[in-house]
Amino acid sequence: ARAQEENPLVKLVKSKVKDPAKPFAVTVEFKVKAGKEKEFEAAFAPFLEATRKEPGCVAFHLNRDADHPEVYVMYEHFKSVAALEEHVKQKY
Repeated sequence: ARAQEENPLVKLVKSKVKDPAKPFAVTVEFKVKAGKEKEFEAAFAPFLEATRKEPGCVAFHLNRDADHPEVYVMYEHFKSVAALEEHVKQKY
């Protein structure tokens, strides 16, 4: 049953965008335990690379807050909600 439920991120984006066929962007904030920043970045690197190759991905960046090194902000820009739906289906 859970596999048939709509992804929470997709559901949220659908509730916010006016035209699901148009490009949109979202940001996601991560707070990493102190001392685990390099480990987090290394674990995230393959995900960033793979996502950027998706045909529906316009931009996908992980940024580290200069004032708070344990905080990261991910910027995701997709061509459409359908592109996001395809993205969340990926195994990476």
